[in-house]
Amino acid sequence: MAPHEVRILELFSGIGGMRCALASAGIQSTTITAVDVNTESNKVYNKSYGDKPQAKNIASAGVKWFDSMDAVMWTMSPPCQPYTRQGKQQDSDDCRANALGRIIEVAGPSANDRK
Repeated sequence: MAPHEVRILELFSGIGGMRCALASAGIQSTTITAVDVNTESNKVYNKSYGDKPQAKNIASAGVKWFDSMDAVMWTMSPPCQPYTRQGKQQDSDDCRANALGRIIEVAGPSANDRK
């Protein structure tokens, strides 16, 4: 890793849009790991970047897992359907919102207490 590279944890990595955006913005980064539950997206990501994302449901990730990543920045593109009209605006009642809820729990104010 170059001295000015940012260590990234890519959550809901999809096909790598956030990684592409960082590169387009001229931000030097190293992806620690990319994570997406969608195996087809993971195949595209792997073909594009040569890195194999973890096929993991973030909703079940433990605090220790997040802490072990030692990332400076978390990027993410979580599902929007729970919050849209076409998704019936089910908000947190939609199971697709569980993973984002977990991230909010892990990254909330108590996260500073673990450091």
